[in-house]
Amino acid sequence: MPRARVFVEHISSASSPQQVADATTRLFGAFDLAALFGGKTVLVKPNLGGERADGNTDPRVIYGVVRALEPFAARLIVGDGAAIGLDTASVMKQMGLPDMLRGTKAELVDFKGGRYYETALPGARSVKSVLLAEAAAEADAIVSVAKLKTREATGVSLAIKNLKGMLHEYDNLHFHHVNLCDCLADLVAALRPALSVVDAITALDAHGAGSVPLECLIAGEDPVAVDSAAARAIGVDPARIYLGTMNESHIKKARARGVGEMDDIEIVGDLPQVKFASPPADMSDIHIPEGIEIIDGDPCAACIVMLAGVLQKLKPDDARRRRTTVLVGPKAPPPDQTAGRTIIIGNCLHRVQSETNGSVFIIGCPPHATYDVLPVLQA
Repeated sequence: MPRARVFVEHISSASSPQQVADATTRLFGAFDLAALFGGKTVLVKPNLGGERADGNTDPRVIYGVVRALEPFAARLIVGDGAAIGLDTASVMKQMGLPDMLRGTKAELVDFKGGRYYETALPGARSVKSVLLAEAAAEADAIVSVAKLKTREATGVSLAIKNLKGMLHEYDNLHFHHVNLCDCLADLVAALRPALSVVDAITALDAHGAGSVPLECLIAGEDPVAVDSAAARAIGVDPARIYLGTMNESHIKKARARGVGEMDDIEIVGDLPQVKFASPPADMSDIHIPEGIEIIDGDPCAACIVMLAGVLQKLKPDDARRRRTTVLVGPKAPPPDQTAGRTIIIGNCLHRVQSETNGSVFIIGCPPHATYDVLPVLQA
């Protein structure tokens, strides 16, 4: 079996849209675009989550991908749905995408403004079907155009995680409630992109330096290989991202399901090597506000980082208003007694829920920081 090939094209972060388009065309010269996309309806799926501007796919890269695919695709759609609670059209406008893509063959589609179809995920282990955006359901081929960045729930957000934006907000949240990494593996196994591109012109070190210019694009036909290479470029082992009781790396899980190769990879070009900041390793690395007691049950890193982010967002009065005991990690025992309320976090502690009267149980692996945990702590 031939090795998976991942291609790297270097380009300055100061490049014009046309220069990025030229670099993308050079990069895509490694692929048989006529065979992959000829006469097809092609969905270009960037990351337009909108939570922070430097976490979105660079519009110059989107433009470059469109220009490279225009000669081959019968129909070309650029579409996404912003993060839960955010307006996609506003994100697109702020990024200048309507103007950037004017005059191209691409149709710019806000998934949230259209319909969703229940779509089966053949062979799935955790989630058998999803509500998939109309443009994604109708596409013959998908090109995942992700941003290279670190994230709370999955460690890194790359080509595989980027596919989650094709889903209705219900499934976006439901993936957290079941097991996010398992569900992402189900999704990419069923809806494998024909081509995966990672925008690393400027990457996002969310736990440290913020925007970091890596000045390259990374691409390949194997999404597991692409994500593995991109993760290693920032000093992250794709096999051990957030390795924990229930939440192994989504990249490793996708490899186990036969989606692609994680180790036997040929890198064509010079992959940058920049060590990004590490997230908190254990509960001792987290600032715990006055009024909150944490019962440490050896949680996986996904819950550690999620909880660290939530606690940073609390205002002092949020914690002082109600004394709170938080149980996190599979080994956390029920508290003997508490002065206030008790919050139990994560699917691994479901057994404790019935043993702690009057507690609030927050489902998830890991729970969604903004929509599951923060409102409870603020209440």
